[in-house]
Amino acid sequence: MSPGFVSYFIDGQYYTNLQRDLGVFFDLRRFLVESQEWLVGKTSQSLELVHSLYYDALPPLENGNREFYQKRLGYFNFLKTIPGVRVREGRVVRNRDSSGNVWYQQKQVDLLLGLDIAEECSKGFLTHLVLVAGDSDFCPAVEFASKRGVQTLLVHGLKGAPNSNYSDQLWTLADQRLEIDLDFASRVKKEDA
Repeated sequence: MSPGFVSYFIDGQYYTNLQRDLGVFFDLRRFLVESQEWLVGKTSQSLELVHSLYYDALPPLENGNREFYQKRLGYFNFLKTIPGVRVREGRVVRNRDSSGNVWYQQKQVDLLLGLDIAEECSKGFLTHLVLVAGDSDFCPAVEFASKRGVQTLLVHGLKGAPNSNYSDQLWTLADQRLEIDLDFASRVKKEDA
């Protein structure tokens, strides 16, 4: 059997939420290796990693958050040093309602991820994609991949988890599902965390 080709599409906010819910910091390199080995075991096909795309946005640099901003920027820069990992950045906008309440909202990240899935699947060589996300906004991208014969592995948190819950529709559309539990988290845990 000829090898397949796999790419990862990681919603950075969701990936962070998985860690928050489990109380464990992941080593992204180990996370990629363990999940790919899991997928190979399920498909009985060797898979060559094309690349891993990580989607997130830096917080706006405002008074009082310089330290947090620098920490996030440092993390993005670290991710860029991992062979095969590319960081795709959206942006964060500051909103204010009529009562003066301020909140921040990520923009363009989900759309970038969905467009990249469509582009990669349209090239005709990808056999598998790994989606680390939980949002139903990604359902059209998974359907697009499926129509092109690309198998989707959904990597998700525990059902009902406060930060890493997932859409039932997205779960149903995926061909394979890997639930990140404490056992998996212990295998991909950052050693110095």
